[in-house]
Amino acid sequence: MERYRADADDSSPSTEHTRYRGTDDGLGRRSCLKLAGGTLATLGIASGAASGRDDSESGHDLETASDHTAISFDGNWEQWFTNTEGTNTSVTSDSDRSDAVLRVDWPTGEYYGATMEYLMDENHGYQPDSGHVRYWVYFPDDWEFHSDGLGGTKLPGFAGTYQTGDHDIGPGGYGGRPSDGTNGWSSRLFNCRPDRADGNGPIGLGSQVYHAGNGGEHGAHPTWDAALERGTWHQIDQYVEMNTPGREDGVYRGWVDGDLAVEMERLYFRDEGYGDLIGIQALWCNCYFGGDWGSPVDQHMLFDDLELWLWEERP
Repeated sequence: MERYRADADDSSPSTEHTRYRGTDDGLGRRSCLKLAGGTLATLGIASGAASGRDDSESGHDLETASDHTAISFDGNWEQWFTNTEGTNTSVTSDSDRSDAVLRVDWPTGEYYGATMEYLMDENHGYQPDSGHVRYWVYFPDDWEFHSDGLGGTKLPGFAGTYQTGDHDIGPGGYGGRPSDGTNGWSSRLFNCRPDRADGNGPIGLGSQVYHAGNGGEHGAHPTWDAALERGTWHQIDQYVEMNTPGREDGVYRGWVDGDLAVEMERLYFRDEGYGDLIGIQALWCNCYFGGDWGSPVDQHMLFDDLELWLWEERP
């Protein structure tokens, strides 16, 4: 079978130079907002207009999602996540965006800033076939990259690695464990030095996408056709659509401030017969420096207004 090819066989992750076109306390742990009728308008969200793009560009309509969850950090936000203990996270009001934003810290030499998972089965009772995540991120004026490797950190993205919990498959699709269509996958954003992002900066962006279509030992690493500024809040959107089992029709897209910055099509995440086993298992919020380097100085980044749109079946 000829599968989507992405040249990424370097033993240490690096960005590719290929362009791919271009909660609050009142919500229970399993609560989610159904997208039906006027729900989006009530939330102040409108498909197309609020997302900064029309549906013809995004390829999917947020109003058709099965579930929508909005998580703010002014309440018991930890109820939505597992593995939150032992991470350098806190809620701070020291922001010009809102009174409560999530702060992730890295002391000098520290590898991990946050280790958290938003598990789909636990919060929604199913593994979606498609998902759209949106969050805001802020890099302070004094943010520094490490001189090794890509120099930056992983950022939240969707995954199905099956490394935690009781599963009949996996683990796979992360940490040098190649995806083979039967063991798992992942698609995470990372930040990096401009020299590792085709010169885009000051905060370069790329993705690490483990897929079975020759994603390589460490996944494919497309660079984003966009960059972030220090000292500025930016809106990040990512969309993943699982492939029809046995077919090369999966999708990964990313946007910065509403503008499409990366697109990968004809992706292969799961074999025929694995449709009920492999899906979007989690929003994976492992924020760490690496590769295998630590933070060069004491520093932090901020996150706010996390939103998820989920489709139980491919839209």
